[in-house]
Amino acid sequence: MIKLIKKIKNFFSKNHKQEQSNNNKNEYISPKDLEDFIPQKIEIPDMVFYNGFDKNKPTILLMDDYEGMIQLLIIELKRIQCCDIMKTFNIVYATGDMAAFAVKNYLNNDGKVDVAFLDITIGGIIDNIELDGIDISIIIKELFKNAQIRFVTGHTLNKKNPEIFSFMKKFKDATGLDIDEKHEIEFMNEKHEITKYVISKNTNRILLMALAIEKFLNIKG
Repeated sequence: MIKLIKKIKNFFSKNHKQEQSNNNKNEYISPKDLEDFIPQKIEIPDMVFYNGFDKNKPTILLMDDYEGMIQLLIIELKRIQCCDIMKTFNIVYATGDMAAFAVKNYLNNDGKVDVAFLDITIGGIIDNIELDGIDISIIIKELFKNAQIRFVTGHTLNKKNPEIFSFMKKFKDATGLDIDEKHEIEFMNEKHEITKYVISKNTNRILLMALAIEKFLNIKG
């Protein structure tokens, strides 16, 4: 009986020491653990001037969070036949999650935009402020009323999708325009209905980008 009582005391004593040891471990926070509590510096990417910058030329802006998409759009711009895009326009772009903030900084520093091809859902956040493609389009329109803006997106404009509807509503409230407005074009002797302000990533982007560029050139000319 005495041996049994001793064993019970040792058991609880051992567990108590272990608990104290665990508590001490929990109280210690290593420098590595602190990294999760220290706000990380958010870096806004630089704008890329793809073919230099001539202030006498009009400017095409590209913005997408995926750089591969930017490079694809540049390849497709080179295939447009209405003019030599690389000689006629400056091509500037921003990519990454913070691309919209890079474009905003560019515009705030007298950067100009004549034609813009923008992703909608960029999603970067700084100081609880989120900027997306709709926000950038609104800023561009306020600065350059004749700028041609198209949203290059993989999203279907479904008003039943709350996120997509919020983008559509923001654009409508700011511009009075319906982002999903349709109009008819003639191509290869056939009539096609297209969305006026949106270029789906699954459509003929070259044709639709060319139409936006031609519209700008016609207004300018």
